[in-house]
Amino acid sequence: MERILILLGGVAVILMLLFISAQPETKPTDYLQHQVAAPDEDWFQTNVVAPDKLVVVDFSADWCGPCRALAPLLHDLENEYADQIELVEIDVDDHPELASHYKVNGIPLVLVMHKGAVVDGRTGFVDYSDLEKMVKPHFDLLQN
Repeated sequence: MERILILLGGVAVILMLLFISAQPETKPTDYLQHQVAAPDEDWFQTNVVAPDKLVVVDFSADWCGPCRALAPLLHDLENEYADQIELVEIDVDDHPELASHYKVNGIPLVLVMHKGAVVDGRTGFVDYSDLEKMVKPHFDLLQN
């Protein structure tokens, strides 16, 4: 009986990994059509649209395993580039209107924004070097 439970657990892990790897990677251009942030919430305007820094918006949820794995990397990125970026975390369960506006169809979703315009984005777990590749090319926007 114990062997069967171990085998079933292993099969469940393999199926989960296959499901995660089968998710199509979203290209950054998929998000570029959403250039202007429409939500009227004051905190969104203050924290996402107004800053002079790049804003890394993390759409996630507490129950999402890849989201929990990505969170420390995003905090490390924010600490490393504190002068250039600001991290805003949005729980899709608490803010479904924002998730709908940005057409969040999978989490984690990381958007890089400047003055409310989406300049890059990825769905799914992203390693640290890919996070850097998402933000560094847009540092020149901060010079203007």
